[in-house]
Amino acid sequence: MPNTHSVQFGWVSYLFALATAFAGVIASEGRAEGVMPQVDAVFASLAMHSDLDRAGNEAAELLATVTLTRRVSETAAFADAGFVVGLTTLLDHADVEDAGDWLARLRARPAASRELAFLFDEEFDDASRVLQVFSRLDEAFGADVEAFPGLTAALCVVHDRVIERRVNENKVTATDPVELFRFFRDHEKQMLFGMRDVPGSLLVWVVDSTASLDEMTWALKHYAGDRAIGRRFFDIRYDYDHLRRGTPKQVTIEGFTLPNILRYGGICADQAYFAVQVGKAIGVPATYTRGRGGSTSHAWVGYFEQRGRSGAGWNFNEGRYASYQGVRGVTEHPQTGRWVDDSFVSVLAEAITLPSGQRYAASAMVQGAMLIGAIVEQPDGQATLGRLQEASGRPVIRSASLDDRLALIEAALRLDVGYADGWLRVAALAEHGELSDADQRKWAASLVRLCGQRYPDFMITVLRPFLGAVDDAAAQSRLWDQALRQVRGRRDLSAEIRMIQGELWEDVGDLKKAASYYEDVIRKYANGGPFVLEALERFERLLREAGRPERVAVLYRETFKSLDLPQRKSSQFAKQSNYYRVGSRYVDKLREAGEGRLADQIAAQIEQQTGLVAASE
Repeated sequence: MPNTHSVQFGWVSYLFALATAFAGVIASEGRAEGVMPQVDAVFASLAMHSDLDRAGNEAAELLATVTLTRRVSETAAFADAGFVVGLTTLLDHADVEDAGDWLARLRARPAASRELAFLFDEEFDDASRVLQVFSRLDEAFGADVEAFPGLTAALCVVHDRVIERRVNENKVTATDPVELFRFFRDHEKQMLFGMRDVPGSLLVWVVDSTASLDEMTWALKHYAGDRAIGRRFFDIRYDYDHLRRGTPKQVTIEGFTLPNILRYGGICADQAYFAVQVGKAIGVPATYTRGRGGSTSHAWVGYFEQRGRSGAGWNFNEGRYASYQGVRGVTEHPQTGRWVDDSFVSVLAEAITLPSGQRYAASAMVQGAMLIGAIVEQPDGQATLGRLQEASGRPVIRSASLDDRLALIEAALRLDVGYADGWLRVAALAEHGELSDADQRKWAASLVRLCGQRYPDFMITVLRPFLGAVDDAAAQSRLWDQALRQVRGRRDLSAEIRMIQGELWEDVGDLKKAASYYEDVIRKYANGGPFVLEALERFERLLREAGRPERVAVLYRETFKSLDLPQRKSSQFAKQSNYYRVGSRYVDKLREAGEGRLADQIAAQIEQQTGLVAASE
């Protein structure tokens, strides 16, 4: 998942020679909370020497110094330092010859360039093309680029490549970014969340629209102000003739456009595409989501929605049928082109509620913590940090110790709990064995407390590496119990946690406890998603290992009786349902047990309810 710029560490050896020379610049830091005089000095040096390596080193030095000497309350200092690192990183990766000219053009649009500096991701973005898009927007719209900083930055990082996608047999291509900017600027007042103050990290899910301008205009006319665009999924008639007989879809014959999808219908991919593109056209961040499981072929909708008077969040439930409610989704990230877990998208909701300076500061704090950690690992790294602090003329607020760096990252996440990269950085430390058992428990508890109620999917995803590093199985299981209390209303997540606990106890050889957790999934969450299938398989294996094979058919019988009927007959939805899949297994177990007559009765029942013949998986 894209994060704000990453600090490069190749400059570390250069710091030794540069620390003293830069002392005069750093010494002026104390005049204000921010460090714009030092930022200006870095940019002046770049304009004078056109040396991007030098500018990058000076920028990184400034961030390191701020990290050592500034309190977490001095958010402007961190935001300023993070900005100069991000902008010099962008220019360096673009390998521009006229660095001074580019710098002047970017700094003439301070809000837009700052948003771009923090949104740019050096791992995925083509820096040269990012600047080309910025230049085109600046030439076409002038001061309006500055009035829409998030829109500008999002267009730059998303349209640094040609966006072409396939929706089954149909290919769609994105509109030119200049035309998209004009559309969203001209219709800004009709956009559901506006455009001027929405962060670029959210607008990337708007500006990747692959509908034509005519289609977007049509969608705006018919759906402007729609607060639940995910429900438009169900406006599209399902094309059963195509599904059952393989006949060409009428929408493909007539032309794959939004009005035609509404008129002629389609299958789930077309339904999801319609709702997502309508959302983007009215300014709603939206995404096409598909099941993560290998046996899942369904697509549905994720979209940003208003919740109450002041809340907002992502909704990934529209377009899911009952058999898919427990399936975790993945979605293509517009900036990177990679498929990411939808839980990482959900935490982006936090960004819209925060002042931009707070978001920037949180990012810079995490990057600064990682930076000083990298420096101290170098030969004479501690001496380098000492010289930087001495040159600043300010007292040391924190060291480069792991405890101090973790404390800074924790402070950053209190500023922006939705900054996923901060959580992932600490999770990576846990996975590599760099955190103490006490630290692992502390961070797991913080994650549950800060994210459990608002972002439970994300909480579970990130908890795995934290808790997986806790050696004591009982302690780890208790922490999962704490997480379970946060997700009581979500059968799918509750089932996932119980499955994790069952696997934990099975791994340490306590098969009785493992069986109790699998049984809990079977009895309580049989309709909570696909987890019941794996729970049955694992519990069946434990029964056979315990010498009780006669209990297997009973297990499947009791489970089958508790399952909800599928919503649709004779379709892929019925075939994916727990009713059909568990029932088919139950028929197999009955035949294995020599109960052929009962097996035939259950098979007939399944066919009556689903229109499908029970089959072994």
